[in-house]
Amino acid sequence: MASEESDHVLLQKTYKLVQESNTELHKMRRAQKIKMFFNVLYWLVLIGVSVGAFYYLQPFVKSLLGTVSGLQSGIESLGGLDEQVQGGLKEQIKDFDISSLLDKVKQSQ
Repeated sequence: MASEESDHVLLQKTYKLVQESNTELHKMRRAQKIKMFFNVLYWLVLIGVSVGAFYYLQPFVKSLLGTVSGLQSGIESLGGLDEQVQGGLKEQIKDFDISSLLDKVKQSQ
């Protein structure tokens, strides 16, 4: 009978320990669900803000890209202008006669 009583006491202690463990597991599971909810909410807000910012800033970005492409085409046309100026200067220098210019200066004096 003593062993039956000790078995019963041991069984009661085990039952109480199982109940406490079960309570702690339920608390942990509840905290995990709450954390998951806020994690999903965080990502939804982050994605929503990103999409909203893109929607709001899209006209400004398009305008900026248009300006940049205009500047780029302007710079490209300046590159061609540089070659034209150099070619024109070479033509003028080749046809330039310093002696006739000096004669004109002497005559004007």
